[in-house]
Parts: sequence; structure tokens; C-alpha cells
Amino acid sequence: MNYILRDIRGKKFIVNLTTNKYYELKNYTAKIFWEKYQENYFDGQLALQNIKRLFPSVKEVELKNNFEQFLSSFQDNEIDHNINIFRLENNKDIPERVYFELTEDCPFKCVHCFCPRDRHIPQLSTDKIKSILDELHELGTIYITMTGGDPLTRRDFPELYLYAKKKGFLIYLFTNLYLLNKQHVELFLQYPPFLIDVTLYGSCNEVYYDYTRIENAFDKVMANLKTLKNNNINFRLKTPLSIINYHDIDNIEAIAGQLSKYFTISTYIFPKLNGKKHLKELKCSIDTVINFEKRNKNRIEKLKYKYLKGKELLEKHHGLRCEQGINAFAINGLY
Repeated sequence: MNYILRDIRGKKFIVNLTTNKYYELKNYTAKIFWEKYQENYFDGQLALQNIKRLFPSVKEVELKNNFEQFLSSFQDNEIDHNINIFRLENNKDIPERVYFELTEDCPFKCVHCFCPRDRHIPQLSTDKIKSILDELHELGTIYITMTGGDPLTRRDFPELYLYAKKKGFLIYLFTNLYLLNKQHVELFLQYPPFLIDVTLYGSCNEVYYDYTRIENAFDKVMANLKTLKNNNINFRLKTPLSIINYHDIDNIEAIAGQLSKYFTISTYIFPKLNGKKHLKELKCSIDTVINFEKRNKNRIEKLKYKYLKGKELLEKHHGLRCEQGINAFAINGLY
């Protein structure tokens, strides 16, 4: 069964590795679950029998050999992923979210990328990454963002992904999706990611080449996006807006709208890690960005909401509060 139990600073949770849901167990129920789990009561087919014996009242929810129906009795205790459950109780030292750069390698050679192509720094070994994941598990981390480069370039990615999933982490995957293969799809079907974040550079092979320097990349990425969609694997799309694809943005938005209800556009372009700043020449001008934002009413409303929300937080906390080093941090996966 795709369930595990986690103890995070004294809180007990059942984690459904398929639906990516956390259920908090409290009081007597938590105590029994935890004890019986440690005694391997919840292993294989014996699980349902033990549940029925230990919790006769669950007959009211018509268990019918379905563990998910039993979990539904804890629906009020399901964790809302839009809030930080620990911060609400002033446990500010738990790194709930971690960004883990698994590699700088990537099949693309994007002209805007901040990773220098001439660096040859060894990436962390499989065992080292697993040991870091063990530490994060002990610290109470819930969300892991696997990023790069592109994590799919690692031959051990399926092994690392499965290891993290079975620890109970909710996984965001940042990828250009170019290297998606059958093994990845089968893995994501059995152990779904919390979300796959895919970058969409253009609406045709020509614009994709201008960005990535790879022939026919658009066709391959589109085929892989359709594979995710056809298999109901959760993903969202994003586009880095620059002078390279500004003329194509309407077409990009149209394609994104057909594939996913989640689509974001950013105007951020960062200097390279080696300190070179020539990438700023790819950024759209301020006037261009403002004109772009103005023409979309929905985007304007979102910006207004963010402004008002930010203003509210400023007034409430007497200044901006950064999560980094408190509830979130990033790990560079290179030696």
C-alpha cells in the first residue's frame, strides 16, 4: 500500500504517496497507529483486518476493504497545503520547503541560463543525496523541489525520486521535459509528484531553437506534455519572457491554455554564476513589460491582489519576513 507514517516534531501523520495528502493523527488514535505501525501491523493485507479490529467504529464509513475510505474519516485533519502548519504554532525552525539542485547538466543550451556551460564541477553522488534526504526527513521537511540544470539528466533520477517519495516528501519537479521517457511516466503514475513545473520557451521549433539551441525541441516537448496530460499527471507551465520570445507570447499563452489551467510568465533573467552580466541584454525593457501586463485584465487583477496582500503582511509583521533559513532553504547539489 502506498502509505507511510511520519513523525514530525511529535506530530503524527499518515502520508498517502499516491494523492500526496497528509493526514494528522491525534490523541489515542495516533498512539495506537504509531504503536501498531512499529509492530508491522500495517503491512500488506493484514492492515485492513487490524484496522477493523482496533477501530470498530470505522464500520460507520463502510470500509469495504478500502484503506482510503478509512482515511476519509480523518478528513477534518487533512493538511491544507496552502498554509504552513508549523508556523501557525510558532515552530519557526522547521525547514518546510527545500530547493535541491541535483545537477547543473541540461540537454538544452539556453542563451539566458545562469549556469555556465564551461563549468565541470562533479555533482553529488547518489548516496550523498540520499543521506541529505535522510537529514531533511529528520528535520521535518515536507516539500522538496528537485531542480537543476534538469534533474532528468541524472541516470539515477528514478532511484532518487523514489527514495524521496518513500520518505513522505511532496515533490515539485522543475524540468524542461525534453528527456521524459517511459520509465519516468511509469514512475510518476505509481508515485505521482506533487507538481511538475515545465518551462515553455516558445510556440514553434524556430523560437525554441533561438532559446535552447536544440533542433526540433518544441515538437519533442509538446509530445511529452501531451503524454503527461493524457496520463493525468499534474503539471503547470511557465515561460521566461525576453526579447527572444516576446513576439511569440500570445501563441505561447494559447498553447499553454490548451494544455494546463496553470500558466505563469516571469521577466526574471539572472547573471551567470560566474559573475558575467551580459544576460541582462536579453531582458525586455520596463516599458515593454508594463505594456504587456496592462493588456491582460486577469494579470492586472493578480498584481493588485499581490500588492494588497503584501501591504497587509507588511503592516501585520512590521516589515517583510523572509522564509530563507527559517522555513525554507536551497541546496547546491555540486561538490
